[in-house]
Amino acid sequence: TNTISVDISGASKGTYNVSVIATNACGSSLESAGLEVSIGDFATADAGPDQTICFSDVSIDVDGTAGGAANKNNGTWTSSGSGTFSNIFKTRATYTPSAADKSADTVTLTFTTDDPNGSCGAESDVLVLTILPEPTASISVSGTNPICSGSASEITFTGTPNTTVTYTIDGGTPQTIQIDGSGSASVATAVLTADTDYSLVSVEYTNAPVCTESISGSVTITVNPLPLVDAGSEATICADGTLTLAGSVSGGATAGEWTTSGDGTFDNEFALNAVYTPGTN
Repeated sequence: TNTISVDISGASKGTYNVSVIATNACGSSLESAGLEVSIGDFATADAGPDQTICFSDVSIDVDGTAGGAANKNNGTWTSSGSGTFSNIFKTRATYTPSAADKSADTVTLTFTTDDPNGSCGAESDVLVLTILPEPTASISVSGTNPICSGSASEITFTGTPNTTVTYTIDGGTPQTIQIDGSGSASVATAVLTADTDYSLVSVEYTNAPVCTESISGSVTITVNPLPLVDAGSEATICADGTLTLAGSVSGGATAGEWTTSGDGTFDNEFALNAVYTPGTN
């Protein structure tokens, strides 16, 4: 005995007679007695596409569609979370997520039709609501700090993955940098000649919904000026004489030290106005 399955899922509402004829190499059998099959009108439900909202969004609108044998003007919304619906028994409703929903990041909203006429039951469909956490970002100096004038350093931004951070340099035109899935991004500074401030302005998700958040935080790259030194004017003295020097320092220098290519001596090699006495050589 063999079991035969007949697919009637595509048939419309009505009553049908199903019969079977067996066929093999020897021929075909007589048609079997008909089996009466009744197909009732069925209901359909569509909760609409999944949605993603920002943490700060107060509510979302949902619009279910009831079809087939179901009443097209009625339906019931339920949630896997603890948020609330307006018009809970209508196809169109507004859902307000609870604090617990937002902490969970996702919640499933289910739309169910009324009991339709006939023998077929109600149908349901789900909408997954994703609630993005508030994006955040911070800034730090990952390169050398302080630096010498004419050098560069590096700034690192750390924050919510897949976001765009807006920042300014010394309060100038806003600039942006992308934070990828790793949660951080770095940028080399320009060659700097003065102390420079890098300040955060905002952060938002790179893809919609962007969920922009204002943020604060700043770092300063301290730039030390290059040291400058002047040994004074050339001088000529007698072999048995001495020379009072007139050195000077500026820029990032506050002191200096005298040295000689000969065998003379200084009364104080760390004094800018040291006295030099030539040696016999």
